[in-house]
Amino acid sequence: MATRPLKWRTRYSSGYTYVDSEFGSNVFGNGSMAKPYATLSKKTDASIICRGYFSENVNKNGFNSGKSINGDYYGAAVFDGNLTGTVYGWWLNNMIIKNDLSLVASALGGVGAAYSNAASGVGRAQYVYGVCGSRVLVHNSCLYMGTIGGHSKCKHIVYSKIVPACGSYLVGLGNGNYSPSIDQCTIYGIPIENRRKSIYGNPFVINSLFGKTGMIANDTTKFTDCIFAADCKWYWFPSAVYTPAAVELVITGETSAEREASLKAAMAAKGTSAVTFTRCIFSTKTSDELMNNPEHLDFTLRPTSEAIRTLVTSNGCLYLGAMPPAIALPIMDDSTGVAGTWDERSIDGCFEVVNDNICVNYQEIENGGRMMSKIVKLNPSEVQVDGLFSLPTLPYKRLDMKLTSLTSLLDFANAVSAGNTLPIGWYRVRGNVTYNGTVFADSSVIYVTAANTTFTDNAENSVLIPVVEPNTMDTLYCRCRQTVYARVGVADDLQTGGVYLNDGEYPITYRSRTIAVGESFVAMNTTDKFTCSDDSSQTIAVMFDDTRVPSAEWIPAQTFGEYFVSKKSGAIEHDDYGVPLASGNYLAHIPSADGGYSDRLKKNIINQVYVQFALFAKYYGQTTSSQNIGE
Repeated sequence: MATRPLKWRTRYSSGYTYVDSEFGSNVFGNGSMAKPYATLSKKTDASIICRGYFSENVNKNGFNSGKSINGDYYGAAVFDGNLTGTVYGWWLNNMIIKNDLSLVASALGGVGAAYSNAASGVGRAQYVYGVCGSRVLVHNSCLYMGTIGGHSKCKHIVYSKIVPACGSYLVGLGNGNYSPSIDQCTIYGIPIENRRKSIYGNPFVINSLFGKTGMIANDTTKFTDCIFAADCKWYWFPSAVYTPAAVELVITGETSAEREASLKAAMAAKGTSAVTFTRCIFSTKTSDELMNNPEHLDFTLRPTSEAIRTLVTSNGCLYLGAMPPAIALPIMDDSTGVAGTWDERSIDGCFEVVNDNICVNYQEIENGGRMMSKIVKLNPSEVQVDGLFSLPTLPYKRLDMKLTSLTSLLDFANAVSAGNTLPIGWYRVRGNVTYNGTVFADSSVIYVTAANTTFTDNAENSVLIPVVEPNTMDTLYCRCRQTVYARVGVADDLQTGGVYLNDGEYPITYRSRTIAVGESFVAMNTTDKFTCSDDSSQTIAVMFDDTRVPSAEWIPAQTFGEYFVSKKSGAIEHDDYGVPLASGNYLAHIPSADGGYSDRLKKNIINQVYVQFALFAKYYGQTTSSQNIGE
């Protein structure tokens, strides 16, 4: 089968180098959208658009150009310094950066300057400190001179567990030379021992969220429209940095106003009024109650968070902090009776849940794995689904694991064996092959640009796997009508792998497990039934993977955050490429020339959406004669 180039959301015809760690190649790639490189450091004299998982040294010595590294979209690219690599000296956007500690002993190290008001100023203290741009998460890394913020464009940045650049430059807030220094950022998990007063001037911080962080009550900082979680602690410093003589100012009170008054009274008792607050919230909730899961780098706001504003702030903000509100799917060792979670009983293969984390049992890795979520019920008139986000935690080398459907980025069903003609397209090597006189090891990427070419096998049963279009093939499914199509009662058989929703009046029991109202479950075999002690006539909704519901009832929703599709007269509408049209996700309203899927997109109101997610792992070790490529 012929394959099309993978689509990029961020599309420039010139001036940018494209990099994809999973499907790029430093041998045959040329840095274009169609043929990206595999590493960031392949070409450092141009700005970069990237996706994937990177761990390398990309230090721009001399800060000579102010070039940028940009994730294709937020969550598309993770830079893991692995304590040795650095991305210092770049303007960074839409990146997740962690473990960048390679220059921790130097004030000039770590995640360096990312934006300046002049190219020559990138990386220089008098212009900017830290990362600037949009939608950047910096975790367990050090910053240039240890300073968070410092430029008016420091916005939508998450600073998580920032490490001091060196003993002289602990973590400080802002630069008083710029107003505001920090705008709509999230600062989390910085202990007071790692803090120091601001280096320059009187920083101005707006629309930001502080959680589990040591705050300095006699720093000359102005906070406007900010929120402080209950696990933030405030201290009075006798010097620029924390010393044994520092004093904690204990805050009391049951309301925000009472807590603010308590802090101001404690400040006055120490003879200081350096910090000022305007329309700030001193929450009684901890960081875990305001955000979905900050310890696991999910800084989106809980729907009940006080950081979501009922009225827009004076600065035009709908929410405080870097990340918007979101619905999270918790992972639990026992999710009995809890709707909208991952269902640990649906696990098949190498997955297991340990201490509320999805883990991989490597003794079962060759079998792959699957895990289903319970059904999530959404009302699009109240919630706009802008995208799905799951933070990668491993470089994908021998394990292909993602939030996806039964189809895969790698088309195993159409594997090409040695001697057979290769259609033009992208291929991933499984085994060891020679193509056009070049030897390619396992997991290498080959670009086939000429028709009627073949390859030779250097190992037993080596194959080439076509790389398919991810934004088309990786789909999940949702309901397109408000009512349920089919129901079953206590006397009806369920179907293996079928998903059922208890939308009745009472809890039911399935395989000795209580299924609460609003909760779903996956049937284990075809002979199972459910019971209801409160009402023997209660029925439940037939949802997914049950033959009683025709496939026309389901419409695909892209897992890359692209769109829900539109149906007209019961049929899915498609664009000129055969890709379904979008139905209400603003990300999809982009003309095709700019990376969208059609110039004729239109919205379609769906009154109610039932969504289920699935996590799949596929092992692709070297093929043997007993291994089925199609599995």
